[in-house]
Amino acid sequence: SYAIFEDGEFADRDALEPKHFKKWVEFAKERNMGIDFNPTFFSHAMVKDNLTLSSPDENVRSFWVRHGIACIKIAEYFAAETGIPISHLYPVSNTAKSGIEAFEKALLQAVTNKE
Repeated sequence: SYAIFEDGEFADRDALEPKHFKKWVEFAKERNMGIDFNPTFFSHAMVKDNLTLSSPDENVRSFWVRHGIACIKIAEYFAAETGIPISHLYPVSNTAKSGIEAFEKALLQAVTNKE
């Protein structure tokens, strides 16, 4: 794991918290650096049939949604502690916006049978 746990402590990806990255922040602050952070949607037992967020299994999808939310909270913590803005949220929000736009167009086309 990329998190730093106390002895005997463990949190799966969907339960990661800012406290698990306190030493990262200490390192960055000592060097006047920011930290970028993003979710890791691969190489885990909850990847089923090579799927995470698009899995038909609700348990799998929910796990990865929780992981993404946890990672956003960690990135926000990094920005608050270091004073350096979160750069990863821009591509995430653009990706989400693009996905919504594509879905809306596909839904409109299916309903009206038009492009």
